[in-house]
Amino acid sequence: AMKRAIKSFGDQFGLCLYDKTYKPESPSETAAENARYGMDNGLSKEELVDICRDNNLPATSSQFKTMAQAASFGDLIEAAISAKSKAIA
Repeated sequence: AMKRAIKSFGDQFGLCLYDKTYKPESPSETAAENARYGMDNGLSKEELVDICRDNNLPATSSQFKTMAQAASFGDLIEAAISAKSKAIA
């Protein structure tokens, strides 16, 4: 019964036990996606490096070790995009 319950409701609790295609994201993959998103939305590579340096984050996506770092980087990129768009308007 427990196995059946986990199979039915496991995804809601973050358990992808029966999903053969599930691959957890790594912090470096998430940071790289965030950087691409930033560049696609008008931030330069230098601006991204400045964000990292100013907030004591790794300079390259491969150096991100925790999802908290990657999430923080994503939030900072969102804020920078927002600030840049307000400055232009």
